[in-house]
Amino acid sequence: MDLFAGAAHYYARYRLPYPEALFDVLAGRFGLDRKSRVLDLGTGTGQLAIPLAARCGEVVALDISAEMIAEGARVAADAGVRNVRWLVGAAEDVPAALGPCRLVTIGAAFHWMDREVVLRRVWDLLAPGGGIALTGMGTIWGAPEPWAQDVTATVRRWLGEERRAGVGVHRATPASEHRPFPEILADAGFVRVKGGEYRYEHRWSLDAIIGYLYSTSYCRPDLLGDRRADFEADLRRTLLGRHPAGEFTQEIWADYTLGWKP
Repeated sequence: MDLFAGAAHYYARYRLPYPEALFDVLAGRFGLDRKSRVLDLGTGTGQLAIPLAARCGEVVALDISAEMIAEGARVAADAGVRNVRWLVGAAEDVPAALGPCRLVTIGAAFHWMDREVVLRRVWDLLAPGGGIALTGMGTIWGAPEPWAQDVTATVRRWLGEERRAGVGVHRATPASEHRPFPEILADAGFVRVKGGEYRYEHRWSLDAIIGYLYSTSYCRPDLLGDRRADFEADLRRTLLGRHPAGEFTQEIWADYTLGWKP
């Protein structure tokens, strides 16, 4: 089941980019150079893969959604990025032939994966001394800002109180019930596990908020059907009632957890 069917167009345009400093950290900590191969699992439309391509020899970008892969390949081509190989597939089934890799990255998709299976696959794919980077970023859903809470309330008003996950309801996944990532990686055999975080202020427009929502599994466009225009009107009216200027500030966090294969 494709939880993000119809969302790739919005994912590529409205998901926030990771800070450039994060990519510098990954390149420096893992010694990436023009001989290095990086594997990005659950790549989406390449939010990690495309920036990393400028810091290594090749990125293999894999996602279970053919729609996401096609959109990511389009974005990369438009940016003149030629050293990303785009593949459709599940992280749990990633073939050993894609190794050896200097670095494996997993972004926001990790909570949808069977983490124990994926980490075993990653271990086999990594070259000795290589490692893994788990990254994440704050979202509008659950953010403390009052306007963000208005967004969540509006989505619930139109799509139900239970958070959606595509055509179903979001349920806790094994990865969403995990212990802290450093413990997970240590248990999988990774060493020198460490993490970090960036925080910055982001200003959203109304159009960007709506575009972001349509990039998610819980508010993708087809879930609204022919009610989409009415939903947008309701959301705009609600948010402009709080901030008539139509600009909404959010403190964004982006974090990472790193581990090395001995």
